Amino acid sequence: MYSEQTFPVLESYLSLLRDCYGATIESVDFKAQYEKVRQQVNAWVEEATESKIKDLLPPGSVDSLTSLILVNAIYFKGLWSSQFDPKSTHRSDFHLDSKNKKVVDMMYQKNDYKMSRSEELAVTALEIPYRGGKTSMVILLPDNVEGLSKLEDSLTASNVSELLKSLW
Repeated sequence: MYSEQTFPVLESYLSLLRDCYGATIESVDFKAQYEKVRQQVNAWVEEATESKIKDLLPPGSVDSLTSLILVNAIYFKGLWSSQFDPKSTHRSDFHLDSKNKKVVDMMYQKNDYKMSRSEELAVTALEIPYRGGKTSMVILLPDNVEGLSKLEDSLTASNVSELLKSLW
């Protein structure tokens, strides 16, 4: 955590963070040195993720009115249980919405994966396992190209849990 130096933090809270979470609060000068603090946070994230995540906080995201930044960084490098063949990757349209699209590299693979449908969310879920069988990635594909923002607004812990339970 990075906290504006003019804000007092209770010693009991600092102890709780340290003892229960191994976390600290760094007192910083957002008012006069917000850009330096932004760079300091980015350097911490870059180091914690072995340079996999750089510039977490883009220019302009921290200013003199910032009072607290809570940051955590993890890095996960999973290998697919069934590797994608790089020769099957090709450029294709990725639709951001009905008006905007980007050409991106798309991986392709024909395989048996767990899937599920949610009429409530208007989405199809696909589970792709990582090697070892303990983790997987679940992709939610909205029924229509404009469905992502509606899906984001509709997701709850309950309906995600139900969707994950129904994967077959």
